[in-house]
Amino acid sequence: IAYSADDIRRCYALSSDIMMEVMMGSMKQVEAMDGIGVPWPQVVSFVSHQLPESNAVFEAVHQRKGMCIQGSSRNYDRQYIQGVIGKEELLEGYTSLIAAGADIIEADLAIEAGQALAPMQRAESSKSSYFTWTE
Repeated sequence: IAYSADDIRRCYALSSDIMMEVMMGSMKQVEAMDGIGVPWPQVVSFVSHQLPESNAVFEAVHQRKGMCIQGSSRNYDRQYIQGVIGKEELLEGYTSLIAAGADIIEADLAIEAGQALAPMQRAESSKSSYFTWTE
């Protein structure tokens, strides 16, 4: 995870093939990234552990050809573990994060997240290079 403009530039200078996670939960941070000089396809933006109030950051990053991570560990995962929500609500929570604009979910409950997201995986997806297809 790169936390500063200097770290982002330094990592990219070490390898232009690097894919780095950058903390980016606000439009101000998205706009700052524009001036750093690293191509957006090399960036995965960590938007938040909190459920976003709007999808503006997701949209802005996608317009720039980047991807976004949304955490579920401090919201849906925690609620499920504490018994506040059931499994159906948990699975719906994961799909709602993708519908809001997340490309990747940072989940503590990987098996459940995988179950929720498996039906969304398509061979023609822009992210298909990240999946292994087995029958």
